[in-house]
Amino acid sequence: MAIYSAPFALHHNNLCLQNPPIIRLNLRSSSHHHHRFSTITKYVNFSKAKSTNQTISSSVQQDELMLTNIATVLHSMDLTNPDQCVQSYSLILRNCRKLHNLQLGSQIHGHMIVSGVELCEFLGSQLLEFYCKVGCIDNTRKLFDEMPERNVFSWTSVIGLYCELGDYNETINLFYLMIDEGVRPDHFVFPKVFKACAQLKNYQAGKDVYDYMMTIGFEGNNCVKRAFLDMFIKCGRMDIARRLFEQMNSNDIIMWNMMVSGYVLKRDFKRALRYVDQMRLKGVNPDRVTFNTILSGYAQEGQLKEAAKYFSELRGFGGLEPNIVSWTALITGNIQNGYPYKALNLFKKMVTKGLKPNSTTISSVLSTCTNLSLQKYGKEIQAYCIKSEELDSNIFVGNSLITFYSKSRNLNDTTRKHFNRLQQKDLVSWNSILSMSATKGSRDDVIKFLNDMELQGVSPDIITWNGIITGFTQYGDGKTALEFFTKTCHRGLSLNTTTISGALSACAQTKDLKFGKKIHNYVIKNQIETVSGVGSALIAMYSQCNNLESAFKVFNGLSRKDVTIYNTLISASGKIGFGVGAFDLLREMVLRKDLKPDSVTMISVLSVCSKLAALRQGKEIHVSIIRHGLESSNFVCNALIDMNRPSSLRLFPSSPRHHRCSKKVSIPDSPCHCLITATDKLCDSRFGCKLYDSYYRL
Repeated sequence: MAIYSAPFALHHNNLCLQNPPIIRLNLRSSSHHHHRFSTITKYVNFSKAKSTNQTISSSVQQDELMLTNIATVLHSMDLTNPDQCVQSYSLILRNCRKLHNLQLGSQIHGHMIVSGVELCEFLGSQLLEFYCKVGCIDNTRKLFDEMPERNVFSWTSVIGLYCELGDYNETINLFYLMIDEGVRPDHFVFPKVFKACAQLKNYQAGKDVYDYMMTIGFEGNNCVKRAFLDMFIKCGRMDIARRLFEQMNSNDIIMWNMMVSGYVLKRDFKRALRYVDQMRLKGVNPDRVTFNTILSGYAQEGQLKEAAKYFSELRGFGGLEPNIVSWTALITGNIQNGYPYKALNLFKKMVTKGLKPNSTTISSVLSTCTNLSLQKYGKEIQAYCIKSEELDSNIFVGNSLITFYSKSRNLNDTTRKHFNRLQQKDLVSWNSILSMSATKGSRDDVIKFLNDMELQGVSPDIITWNGIITGFTQYGDGKTALEFFTKTCHRGLSLNTTTISGALSACAQTKDLKFGKKIHNYVIKNQIETVSGVGSALIAMYSQCNNLESAFKVFNGLSRKDVTIYNTLISASGKIGFGVGAFDLLREMVLRKDLKPDSVTMISVLSVCSKLAALRQGKEIHVSIIRHGLESSNFVCNALIDMNRPSSLRLFPSSPRHHRCSKKVSIPDSPCHCLITATDKLCDSRFGCKLYDSYYRL
C-alpha cells in the first residue's frame, strides 16, 4: 500500500521534527538490532509488570516510564523487516490510545511516513482507531478517506466516532456508504446506526436499516436487538416494537424494561403494568429499574398518589429498597407539580435515612430553594455538598449554587467566591455569573468576567449576551443594555426573539426612538416573528417614546394577538391619556371568543378610569370583574378602591338612576347599556345587586 499524499505527510513530518515537551524521537533508522523482541515484550506487558512487581506513586510516573519504553522501541526497530515494523508500530499505537496522547500519536504517524513504512490494511486500521479514540475528527476523516482498502474495523471506528460526537446524520450517511462499498456490517456497527436513528427520531431511516439487516439474514445478538427495539420505541412506533418483542420471546430483563418504559413514556400505564405481570408469568423477576420507571412516570404525570403508593410498596416486590433514583423521582415529581415544601420534606427524610443524594437531586432541591428564596436552607445544602467531595466538584451542582446565590439578595460576594472555587466552569457557569452581575447593574464585573471567560477558551453564545442585555434592562440601565446589544451585533451572532425583546425594552427605558426604529427595521427585514414578546416589546417601546400611532400600527399588523399584546397597548394608551382607545381595545378583546381578560387587563383599564375620573365606565368594568371571577385578586381590589376615591366621586352628580332589574334597586350612575357586554341591553340582576352593595360599602 502506498504512502499518503505529500501535504498529509508533510504535516506529520513537521510534527515529528519538532522537539516534543515530553520525549524526543530519533527519526534516523537504527542499525542496532539488539534485544528487539525482549524490548517489545517488556513494552507490551509494562502495565501488568508494574502493577505486580513495583509500586508507582502516581499516574504521571507511569506515563513517563511508558514514554521512555516507546522511545526505546523506536530506537531499536529494524526497518528492514516489514513484519516486525508492523508489529512494533501496532503495539506502540495501542499504548498511545491508553495514554490518550494526540501529539505523541501524530509523531508516531510522522515517524512511519518518514521511515517509508508501508501502511498496510492492519496498520492503517490501528492508526485510524487511535485517531478515533482521541477524538481527532479531522485527522480521522482525512486518513479514512485516503485509505485504499477499508475493512469492517475501519468503518466501525469511524461510524463509532461520529456517533459518539453526536453527528447522527453523518453516522447514517457513513453506514450507507459502507453498504455501497460492499462491506458487511457486524454486531458492532448496527447498534451505533440504530442509536443515531433513535436520537434523530428518523423512523424511515431506522426501518430501512432494519429491513436491510433482515435481508442479509443478520439476526444479531442481544445488543443489536436492544438497539433496534429502542429505536422503534423512541420513534413512537410501539406497535412495531411490541410485535418484534413478542416474536423474540426473550427473557432479557433489559428488553422487558424497555417495553415498560416505552408505554410509560406514552402515559399508557395500564399496558406498562400488564407487561410487569407478564414478566412474572415468563419467570422474569421485575427489578428496581422496572418499578422506578413506573414511579417516575406517575410522578412526572402529576399522579403523585400512585407514585407514592409504588414508592411505599417497593419492599413488597421482592424486598427491594427505594434507592436514590426512587427518591429523586418522587422529589422532582413534587417540585414539577407545585408541591415544593413536600419535596423538601422528602429530601430531609432521604438524607436522614442515610442515602447520599446525587447531582440531580441536589440541583432540583437548590432550584426549589431559589424559587422560594429559602437562603438558610440553601446554605445548609451547600454545606452538605462541601462535605462530599463528589458533590462539591460536580459542575451541575456548582451551577445550581451559582444560580441560587445570584438570585438571593445581598449575596454577591458569596456568589463570586463560590464561582471562583469551581475547578471546572462550563458555559452555563459563566452565563449564570454574567447574568447575575448584569442584574445587579455591575458593568465592570460583566466586562471582567467576559475577558476571563474568553481567556479560558470559552466563547460566549447568544444565551450569554441575552442574559447580560436582559439583566441590565431589569436593573433599569437601558443605556448599558444597548451597549452590550451593539457588541452582540458586531460579533455576527444570530439574534433571537429574546435578544430583540431585551433591546427594545432598553430603548423604551432610554426613550431612544431612533435606535428602536432600527431594531424594528431589522425585525421586518429578517422576518422575525412578532407574535411573541417582540410584538409586545415594540408596542411598549413606541408607547414609551410617545409614538402611540406607530404602536397601533404594530398592533394592527400582528397576525395573531394574545392577552399580553392587548394588555401592553391598553396600559400604554392609559399612560398617555388615550382612554377611548383603551376602552375600545377592551371591548374588542372581550368580543373575541379566543381571548379572555385577566387581572392585568382589568387593573390597566381601572387605572385609565381613575385618571379620567370615569366612574360610570369603572363600575361597568367592576361588573365584568365579578363576572369573570377576578374579584379575589388583591391588586384588582386595590385598583377598584383607587378608582372609587371620594375625589373622583364628587365629580359626578349624585342623583340616582334606576337600574332595570328584577329587584328594582337604585344605583347611582348604573350602566343600563353595559360597556363590556355590548350585546346585553340589561345588566344581570345578581351582578347589579352586588355592584350596589359593593358601591355603598366603598
